[in-house]
Amino acid sequence: MTGVRVYWIIVVATILLGLIMPQQGYGKKYYIWVMAIIHTFVCGFRYMYLTGDLRNYAADYYNYRSLGWFNSEVFQEGRNTGFAWLMKFISGMTNGNFQILLLVIAIIIEVALAILIYRYSPKPWMSYLVWNCMGFYIFGFSAIKQALAMAFLMIAMVYIFEERPKAFVITVLIAGTIHTPALIFLPAYWICKFRLNTKVILSYLVFAGIVFSFRTSIVEIMTDLYYDETSFVMN
Repeated sequence: MTGVRVYWIIVVATILLGLIMPQQGYGKKYYIWVMAIIHTFVCGFRYMYLTGDLRNYAADYYNYRSLGWFNSEVFQEGRNTGFAWLMKFISGMTNGNFQILLLVIAIIIEVALAILIYRYSPKPWMSYLVWNCMGFYIFGFSAIKQALAMAFLMIAMVYIFEERPKAFVITVLIAGTIHTPALIFLPAYWICKFRLNTKVILSYLVFAGIVFSFRTSIVEIMTDLYYDETSFVMN
């Protein structure tokens, strides 16, 4: 229940501070800073072993200190190696303090979000409300690998708006080293350049229909590529 109360306090703070603090021009940065600090504090200093996923990450975090950078457990055949290397580096620097890793990841996520909102959101309070209520904020409590990759994809969105394709590709590739499925975002830069018209919308609908029709086969193929315990994941 405590966690639920904290969540509602943040939601209320998002709305009330949005009514009190500037939401336009240069002054909106103060609201964004306050919200970023609140989110970082809660995510960075929550209980270290809140979920089973975090317990598994913590076990790897402690173990990586004594392993080489290209050890099979760390390198993982090039899959999610960037995330494993980040854990190994911070673990070695902090003598295995897992809380520091959570704090670093929280800072990266909230800085990326703050940049995106500051530059492009016409109503920062509403953007943070969506961030909370759509579950992205809570997502970082457990799925820290995916959430960190998402932070880099948010920066990649900035490069789409700024029309910087090289920076976009590099950022998405970095996200892919953290969580391999992030690479599916690579076509986004060019897809976003399509002008929406009847033909494009119909093409999207046809493609969505094909994906939906073959969804089971697609999941099976991708699961075989990504996971070892296919039957467990499929169940």
